[in-house]
Amino acid sequence: MKKLLLLSIILIVGCENSTEPEEGNNNHFTFPLVEGNYWIYEGSANGINQVGDTVFAAIFTDTIYVNGIYSDTNISDTLEIFEIEIRESADIIKNTANYTTGQGTYYEYVKNDGDGLYSYGYTNAGATSVMIARKNETIGTFYNNFFLSPYLQYNQINDNDILWDGPLHVIKYPLEMGSSWNYRQLNNPLRMDRIVVDDDFIIDNGNEIFSTYKIEMLYDMDNDMIWDNDASEFMTYHSEVGIVMQTAEWSNTLPDDEDITIMHKKYLVLKEYNISNP
Repeated sequence: MKKLLLLSIILIVGCENSTEPEEGNNNHFTFPLVEGNYWIYEGSANGINQVGDTVFAAIFTDTIYVNGIYSDTNISDTLEIFEIEIRESADIIKNTANYTTGQGTYYEYVKNDGDGLYSYGYTNAGATSVMIARKNETIGTFYNNFFLSPYLQYNQINDNDILWDGPLHVIKYPLEMGSSWNYRQLNNPLRMDRIVVDDDFIIDNGNEIFSTYKIEMLYDMDNDMIWDNDASEFMTYHSEVGIVMQTAEWSNTLPDDEDITIMHKKYLVLKEYNISNP
């Protein structure tokens, strides 16, 4: 029987003098999908097992690029879907659990539509195929944490053959306090919603102060129409420059012992960016 685990986290922030925050948020936000835009994030992740031992610790740097329009007629003949490149590197401090970090280069395929940002698919780091909802079929499995779309680890619902049912509604426009929307339908494979829980969450990365929208993921792991408070946690924090911070919490069963589970938290904070708005 799996036990509840404790977890610690180190959050990396700069030490330079902070500037004043940007002028507040407005609900005209759209994710800045312009070829050449990039964001660099720093953060860390720790994992602790049920007896309190640290079995994983790493310092992460993720760099996100907008590569431009992705052309694949298997997805759509007409949609202008952007390819987002995510380069994840990690300085592994400890990994006695032999945990696979997923570091490498992977991609997500997204589009701004009238009512929000949609994800049409992704590749895992090292994958040879694109996990995308195509015109005539749905394929793919959940595994790694892809950057724009909330984390879902397949072993949490005991099913290795989960269909990708994209496009997924990542952000609903306009961003407003209390706004909520469906992310996954009931029984497909579980119900997930997103909700804006704060419209002026202040983040100081050491160089700049951001006023952000805080978006939380809600999980109904057993499809009983009740949100599960002890499920995975995924939060994103958005300002006009894009995602300012991302936090995720999840569990993994060790590959050599199904009775041993480690809990992880990962924080990423924006440290550098260069963007143009559409």
